[in-house]
Amino acid sequence: MTGPRNLSGAIRDDITIPQGAAWTRTWAITDAVGTPLTVTGWTVRAQIRYSHDDLVFFEWNTAGGAGIGAASATGTTVTLHLSGTESALWNFTKAAYDIILKDPGGTPTRIVEGALTLASSITHS
Repeated sequence: MTGPRNLSGAIRDDITIPQGAAWTRTWAITDAVGTPLTVTGWTVRAQIRYSHDDLVFFEWNTAGGAGIGAASATGTTVTLHLSGTESALWNFTKAAYDIILKDPGGTPTRIVEGALTLASSITHS
């Protein structure tokens, strides 16, 4: 699990995802003064793009669906899950991502943003 993510603004967290392998990342969530914040039942949405104006390469969210990665807000953490099958199809090396957490009242907060590097798979089927 990475360090706490504060609801007073997005924290930069550059990540590397291994292509073709399962991947999970969890962030602890705190309020503006650093107290752990219970986010069970809140909505999570995250996207990968080259930049904010480009097409979405991949999306995670709590609603799920075909082609959507699993995201969860449980206890005081937010987690993104990715299967190896999902990332095996990716054909980029560098992109950007962010994570939006929406409270039950519908207020969205960007909690994490950063660069995403895809560590290309060497072994193929």
